Amino acid sequence: MIKHVLAPALITLLFLAPACSKQEEKGNPSAPAAPEFAVNAVDDNRVIHLTDYRGKVLVLNFWATWCPPCKMEIPAFNELYKEYQGDGLEFLGVSVDQGGLDAVNSYLASGPNNPAVPGYPVAMANDGIVRAFHAIQPLGSIPTTFIIDRKGRIQKIVVGSREKSEFESMVTALL
Repeated sequence: MIKHVLAPALITLLFLAPACSKQEEKGNPSAPAAPEFAVNAVDDNRVIHLTDYRGKVLVLNFWATWCPPCKMEIPAFNELYKEYQGDGLEFLGVSVDQGGLDAVNSYLASGPNNPAVPGYPVAMANDGIVRAFHAIQPLGSIPTTFIIDRKGRIQKIVVGSREKSEFESMVTALL
């Protein structure tokens, strides 16, 4: 009697196991790998690498302090970061400000009274990251945002500002 009950259960498990493992694969598995990068954090000058985010969903946003559309989407990014960080969502703002570190630090200092100041890590762009991501998508327009899955693959490229709901649906599909 036990054989008759266990055998069908075991067969069912064997057929479901591959389906379960496939369900954990979120996003397009053939999406291109994000290029490795190394940038310096604005707040403490530590080096940040793409590999620091393996196992997390990363929203990599190229922006500037003088860019109105960039500043329009930052409050939504701050909200999403707070809401989903515990689920494995990370943000990295990469400033392409030509005014350099001084311009960015001055802008970030207005943070307590300015909802358009990133509440997530910010780094300065360098030639390496600009060149690497320019090969994938011309960075002539900002904001340009790359949605990178837990395995380091670029799942979405967004040029221009979007509403919170659009970004939320992109990232939650990968979490």
